[in-house]
Order: sequence, then C-alpha cells, then structure tokens
Amino acid sequence: MRRVPITGLAIALAFILFWSLLAQVAIPYFAYQMAHWDFADVRAVQMLWLPYSIAAVLAILCGQVAIYFIYRLLRLVSAGTIFSAPTAQYTQGIVICFGIATGLSALVTLAQLLIPDGGHFATLFLTISATFVGLALTLLMVVMRGLLNSAVAYRGELDQVI
Repeated sequence: MRRVPITGLAIALAFILFWSLLAQVAIPYFAYQMAHWDFADVRAVQMLWLPYSIAAVLAILCGQVAIYFIYRLLRLVSAGTIFSAPTAQYTQGIVICFGIATGLSALVTLAQLLIPDGGHFATLFLTISATFVGLALTLLMVVMRGLLNSAVAYRGELDQVI
C-alpha cells in the first residue's frame, strides 16, 4: 500500500483519538450539568446521569483500544506483513472491543426500557440504533477476522510451497 493513504489513515486515527479523549471528559461534565436543570423531563432521570456517563466513557474507551489495534494493523500493512500471526490477535481485540461497547449500549437501552422514565424517546431511539450498529460492526469484524485468518493460512501454505 502506498505511503500517502497509510499516513492519512494514521492522521485520521490520531484525530479520532484526540476527540474521543475530549468526549470522555465532556460527557460526564455535561450530563452532570443537565441532571441539575430544573425541568420536569430532567428531574425524572437525574439519578441516571452517573451510570449512563460511566457506560459512555467505557464505550469510548473500547473505541480507543480498537483504534490502537487498527493502528497496529495499519503498521503491519505499511511493513508488508499483514498476513502474519499478530493480525489474528489484533482483529480479535477489535471484535472484543466492539462486543463490549455493544453490550454497554444494550445495557443502557435495557435500563431505559425497564426504569420508569428511564430516558426520553429520542435517547431510547439512539441507544437502540447504537446497539444494532454495534452488533453489525461486531459481526462484520468476526467475518473479517475469519477472512484474514484464512488468508494467513493460505499465505503460510504458499510460503511452504515456494
């Protein structure tokens, strides 16, 4: 792969990581501030700002760890060793991160459904959407992991033949 796309992807990953770090600070702060507004809709969910914030920060942390694994895969691509043993570990790490983030989203969705006045309809829609998108991404990474493992195995067989 050419150097320009690899450098561009590395820069994009750095920007995503930077903004996710800001989001990890901003989400609990703004959730706390909103929980202390004096509106009828907000009073019903004042006690939920902390668990929802913890879930959001942990989900972002999963995304940050996945970014690390993606960066490591990008380094393997730039070195021309993408079809090697570490790729299975990195893709497995991405699958686990996506799975945990999806589970956290599902827990928040479940809390919104089970707790009376657990959240506004719009936030319920967003968490349900995030759960399904996370599930789709997790399943996509499982398929990609299988394809990469097959490619690594075929590469090993070709190296033995040559």
